Amino acid sequence: MKTNKFVSYAKSVWREIKTFFILIWTKIKSVKFLSKIFKKSNIKKGKVWKIARLVILIIIGIYLVGAIVFGIFVYKYNSEARAVKVAVKMYPFPIAWANGHSIVASSFYSQLNYIRHFSDKSGQAIEDDVTLKNQILDQLVDQEITREQAKKNHVKVTKDDINQAFYKIADQNGGTSEVEKVLNEMYGMDVSQFKSMIKEQMYTEKIQSNLISQVNAKHILIKDEAKAKDVLEQAKKGEKSFEDLAKEFSEDTGSKDNGGDLNWFSRGQMVKEFEDAAFSQEVGKVGDNLIKSEYGYHIIKVIEKKGTIDKSFTDWMTEVKSKAKIHKWINFKASQSDSSKESQSADQPSTEPAAIEATQ
Repeated sequence: MKTNKFVSYAKSVWREIKTFFILIWTKIKSVKFLSKIFKKSNIKKGKVWKIARLVILIIIGIYLVGAIVFGIFVYKYNSEARAVKVAVKMYPFPIAWANGHSIVASSFYSQLNYIRHFSDKSGQAIEDDVTLKNQILDQLVDQEITREQAKKNHVKVTKDDINQAFYKIADQNGGTSEVEKVLNEMYGMDVSQFKSMIKEQMYTEKIQSNLISQVNAKHILIKDEAKAKDVLEQAKKGEKSFEDLAKEFSEDTGSKDNGGDLNWFSRGQMVKEFEDAAFSQEVGKVGDNLIKSEYGYHIIKVIEKKGTIDKSFTDWMTEVKSKAKIHKWINFKASQSDSSKESQSADQPSTEPAAIEATQ
C-alpha cells in the first residue's frame, strides 16, 4: 500500500518536472531552430544532437541545483521572496502529505496571496501571520482529504457543474465582467483560479448533499402542552392536512406559513431532542409522541430521508482526519517579535482562506 502511494506521488512530481522541460525539448528537437544556431558556425549535423544532449544535461543540472537552493528557502526559512514564489511554480515542493497525496507550496502561496490582497484592498484585518499560514495549510489538507473521500465515494464535480456555479455567481453580482473585475482588483486572481476554488467548494457541498444523512421534515411548534396534545391527535386522525394544522396552530413564525416545512437538514442543525426524533422517525407518518425542547412541544412529520453517513459533516470530517496519515513538512511558529504582537491582534476579525465568498 505504501509503495503504491509512493509511486503515485513520484508520478505527480514527474508530471510537474516534465511540464518544465516540454517547451525546451520542443525547441531543441526543431530542425529549423537547430539549423539557425549551428548553420553559421559550420558544425556538422552529427554533432548537433550531441551538443543538444549536453545542453539538456546542463539545464537539468541547473534545475536540480535550483531545487536544492530554493528548497532551503522554502523548508528552512519559509521565505516569501518573489524569486521563491516564482520558483515554487516550477518545482513541486511538497509542504504536506495526506494519505499519500502531496500538497505543494504553489497552492499555499496562492491562497496566502489572495487573502493578503483582499485584506490590503478592503482594509479588513486578518489573523496574525503564523495563525493565518497554519489555517491555510490546514485548509489545503482538508481539501485534499475531501477530494480523496469524494473519489472513494464516486462523487464527481464536472466542468458543467463548475461553469453553472460560476455563471450563477456572475448573474447575482452584475455579470461576468463585473465578477472578473472584482476578482482581479480585490483578490488578485483570474476566473480560472476562481473556478478552481469553486471546484473545491463543490466537492464539500456534494458530499454534504449526497452522502451525509439528511431529513426533510415538517413540524408544528406549540408552547402549551395540552394544546399540543390536542393538535397531535388531530394530525394523527388526518381530518385536516398537516400543512393546514401547521398554518393554523404552529408558533414557529419561520415555518408556519409554509405548512411547517423545514426543508432538508443534517445532524447538528437542530436542537438535539428534535434531531434525534426526526432521524429515528418513520418516513411519511406523523410522530406518535410530542417532542419537548427548549422551544416548546414539536409535532413532527418526516417527508423523506437520504444519505448514508449518519453524522454531521463536521463530525464525519473530524473522524476521517483522525484516521488519515497526515504529515506537514513546514511548521509555522511565532518568533519572539511575533509573540509580542499576538495580544494586540487577538480581537481582530479573521478572514477565512476562502474569502472569495465576499463576491457572492
